[in-house]
Amino acid sequence: MNLPKRAEDAHSALAAAFNTGEVATILNMYDSSGIIVPEPGKPVSGKAQFEEAIKAILAIKGTMEIKTVYCMQTGNLAIGGRNGISPMAKK
Repeated sequence: MNLPKRAEDAHSALAAAFNTGEVATILNMYDSSGIIVPEPGKPVSGKAQFEEAIKAILAIKGTMEIKTVYCMQTGNLAIGGRNGISPMAKK
């Protein structure tokens, strides 16, 4: 598991985890009490639903690219904005 040490590395670490199928790393980078929207109009939250959504996204078998626009950090929490995310565009 390669979690980023710096907030500005979070997007590249997340894309790398998606591209190599590292479910545990992806889950450790998110707060499962938050919300993920694996498909338009269908937000989910909770550990089991979160993991199911991540696995469904990984099943697409594409490549994720994230271009970071900004990143802010306080303590062990970071939030970043991105532009041009290509969530698992098929190869």
